Amino acid sequence: MAQKTVKIGLVGLGGHMVGNLILRLLVLPVEIVAVCDLNPERISLVEKKFFIPRSYTDYRIMLQEQQLDAVICSVDAQTHYEVAKLAMLSGTYVFIEKTPCSTVAQAEELAELQKQTQCYAMVGFNRRFATTYLMAKDIVKLPEFGGVHMYQAKYHASPYGSQASFIFNHIVNHLDLARFFLGDMRITHAEHFELDNRRFGYNITFVTELGTIGNIQSASVQDMTIPVERVELIGSERNVIVDNLKNIEYNRPGQMNGGYEHASLRGEGNTLIWNVNHGLHTSFTYLGYDLELKEFIRAAAERNEPVVHMEDTMKTIRLIHQFNDLLQSS
Repeated sequence: MAQKTVKIGLVGLGGHMVGNLILRLLVLPVEIVAVCDLNPERISLVEKKFFIPRSYTDYRIMLQEQQLDAVICSVDAQTHYEVAKLAMLSGTYVFIEKTPCSTVAQAEELAELQKQTQCYAMVGFNRRFATTYLMAKDIVKLPEFGGVHMYQAKYHASPYGSQASFIFNHIVNHLDLARFFLGDMRITHAEHFELDNRRFGYNITFVTELGTIGNIQSASVQDMTIPVERVELIGSERNVIVDNLKNIEYNRPGQMNGGYEHASLRGEGNTLIWNVNHGLHTSFTYLGYDLELKEFIRAAAERNEPVVHMEDTMKTIRLIHQFNDLLQSS
């Protein structure tokens, strides 16, 4: 049976919505029936480019007038919370970009609303759906990997607008990614430096419930045109490395060259490498936007829960606030 067409409304027509999310929606079974933004020029551009029939400057009126199956929102944390709350109370599924809310209390409220309304709020942590990270997740679950004993990550950026924005909109990605791989965790230490009001850095150490120890380094002192993201998961006699989201390397015990013996490439040993084939023309991004929206639209069409929603995301929000509290007290 073909999947039903999901009627959606869009809130916030900024660069991420227009440059990333809408383009991914065009290949999914959706009908964009309305858009909402405070900027008339943005509305006009999107209406003409994507042939949208209705537009609004107030999402509350849009939710009241339109019979929507789902809403997709990309604005700011406080707006995400307000839109998600009203959408669920209106019987509508909602996809909100990170960060989904401003406080732990708001996250808990949205999680509770899911239970009450049986509508779900899914948050755009795209790295959970990125090709290389999904591959890494499959690898570390293999019995041969022996569990994850250590976790190391870096996630850098160009000079940023503010430390608060960097923590709640940037670092939150990799705290959530660590949870995706390792489960519940506790931050044990946080350090930071500040060069000026746009360049700063952080070192985060943590431990999981299963005893994995980890480290995340993140700073705004590099340039986004160079590789700024890397994750290494260390198992037993092997590791897996995701470099700059595009490459994955699974290092396994290989064959030692004993004297004059000829070493062979073995399927059960040596290193496996995968990377994005830039020679293959495709609109698929491998960055997770495609798969996260596909999962959200599936859940909205079937009226059941997506693979990740606010009940899980609430734990990431608690973690980012724990990290921020540690910084404030240091």
